[in-house]
Amino acid sequence: MHTNLLRRGAAVIAALGCFLLGGSPAPAQDDREADHAALRDLREQFTAAVNSRDFGRIKPLLTDSFTFTTIDNLKLTGVAEMEAHWNKMLDGDKAILDSITVAPESDALTRFIGGDVGVVEGRSHDVFDFKTVGRREMESRWSAVVRKVDGAWKIESVHMSGNVLDNPVLGAVEKVGNIKAAVALLAGLVAGFLLRAVIARPKKVPVP
Repeated sequence: MHTNLLRRGAAVIAALGCFLLGGSPAPAQDDREADHAALRDLREQFTAAVNSRDFGRIKPLLTDSFTFTTIDNLKLTGVAEMEAHWNKMLDGDKAILDSITVAPESDALTRFIGGDVGVVEGRSHDVFDFKTVGRREMESRWSAVVRKVDGAWKIESVHMSGNVLDNPVLGAVEKVGNIKAAVALLAGLVAGFLLRAVIARPKKVPVP
């Protein structure tokens, strides 16, 4: 009898605490298999869409307040900024890459904060194909916040990071910069030589 009274008292205290905090009791972490399955599917859809650069498929997977902190330390807000950044790296006048492929895996199941917010982190094997220096592969870390909106899980934010002390991609970017600098210097020398040749060319004296 005393045990039943204690259990009822604990339930009342828990309900009162939820009421005072302005929320409802969150489902137990181990009772969320349907949510975990939905989140695994969300990660796979997001990965496939990013690797194929299909930003039309990406947009429905994101919340309206989505932010993405890239591995090169830029904060992108919304799918439009994300698409513009990818296009700049791959298609723009200063593009240095032919493709980017990511393969994120989570370290553990998503940790739920309440009923409709979760936090997850993991690692990713990323492949960068540079236009001039070939392929570079890198292990990165990532974390994400997910939120359930109208019954569907969406990505609220993604943050990526890499090892700044041992980073083959940064080395490749630096090498690309050196190649561009060398090309620019060579072009300048050629232009200077041609200009001097034109200036030094003897003028023809008109025949009387």
